[in-house]
Amino acid sequence: MEISMSKKRKARSSMETCFKILQLKFDQKLTNRCIALTLKISASTVFEVLSRFKATSLPWPLPEAISHAALEKRIFPAKSASASELVMPDLLHFDTEMRKPGVTQQLLWMEYKAQTGELAMGYSHFCRCYREWKTG
Repeated sequence: MEISMSKKRKARSSMETCFKILQLKFDQKLTNRCIALTLKISASTVFEVLSRFKATSLPWPLPEAISHAALEKRIFPAKSASASELVMPDLLHFDTEMRKPGVTQQLLWMEYKAQTGELAMGYSHFCRCYREWKTG
């Protein structure tokens, strides 16, 4: 129970910091470095929050309808599938397909990604798995 309370406090604190970064940048017109020094955080954190905010295309000041929770979801969207949730490709099938003329790893990965969607591993991970399976 205490861990979840700690996580909630940390998330709330993190969002408050994000909001302070936005206020200092857009209301006070401070530089990223000044914001970092004022809030005692790294300049890279300031840059990341501002970059994520810019990607949301939200105006400043924020519309009153946007809550801190809604802002958090826009700035920090849910992460994609973790490594344990990824669908493992059928490497034996891919090895057989690779022997055919004109077939490339990228072509096979694109087919695999089309079949598995969000749960597909990235191209470099796919190639690494295939290479390890082949040499393994």
